[in-house]
Amino acid sequence: MRSRWVHVKKARVLDRVDRALLKADRWAVIAILAAMATMVFVNVVLRFATDHSLLWVEEASRYPMIWLTFLGRGPVPAQAPRGEAGVFME
Repeated sequence: MRSRWVHVKKARVLDRVDRALLKADRWAVIAILAAMATMVFVNVVLRFATDHSLLWVEEASRYPMIWLTFLGRGPVPAQAPRGEAGVFME
């Protein structure tokens, strides 16, 4: 009987850890997307207003896009547990 209780307790701890990691992942995606959108927006405004752009913004916005690809994939198994990716076929 004690063995079953240990497994249940471990499962609860793992569920809490999983929820915490998903929450951290979600906030990281939001922060990276906001930073990337801000950089690109500022660059577009500067280019429009002054005909000069910040050279580093184009390169710097590529790396957050790559991180968004990897971090954004994390919550998918929690939302589609059977591996469904939601591809629409017509």
